[in-house]
Amino acid sequence: MNSVRRRDAQLVAFEQAVRQAIRQALNRPTRKPFAWGGLSGFQQLDAIAQALLSVKLNDAGNAYWHQLAQSVEQAVNSNRRLAEDVRAAHQGLEQIAHCLHYPRLSQLTPGR
Repeated sequence: MNSVRRRDAQLVAFEQAVRQAIRQALNRPTRKPFAWGGLSGFQQLDAIAQALLSVKLNDAGNAYWHQLAQSVEQAVNSNRRLAEDVRAAHQGLEQIAHCLHYPRLSQLTPGR
């Protein structure tokens, strides 16, 4: 009985960690296009979707995970085109900055 409770506690902790990762990917306070909540958030959400899809979710005890995987995959698919556009824009801006000899952000920020 103890091992069942411990397993349940571990499962609950794991579920909480996955939900927290999804919230972080979607709800960062700074919604900058190239930072959290933007392109980086999309990449994190895509990685979560891939991880959820790699888990066998066919048995009845995994209904929660199956539904979560479908929801995350739907969010990724509905935003994939936007993320690709933002990624392309970011690459274009980096090329322009390179041509204009702008210093990298890490060179401008002291202590980094």
